Amino acid sequence: MIQVRVLRKGREAEVPVEDLSEVRTEPETLIWVDVSSPTPEELATVGREFAIHEVAMGDLSASERQRPKVEQYPDQLLLVFYAAEMAA
Repeated sequence: MIQVRVLRKGREAEVPVEDLSEVRTEPETLIWVDVSSPTPEELATVGREFAIHEVAMGDLSASERQRPKVEQYPDQLLLVFYAAEMAA
């Protein structure tokens, strides 16, 4: 599943993945793409849209769970993390 959220002029909204190319042209718009258990087709769409580095794409498409990490590529940043849970 892929969710795309945008922040425009202080307002947050969810937009369809299909509108991502258009939204990316909007000035002063922050885009957050949450990729959680994507289908191969969804992952390929996001990979093409953002020209994601091939090594990062390999990490994203791996069937095993990735360790939390931050990896920097030229002009890109890959962030892998999982939800935090409060301990009792």
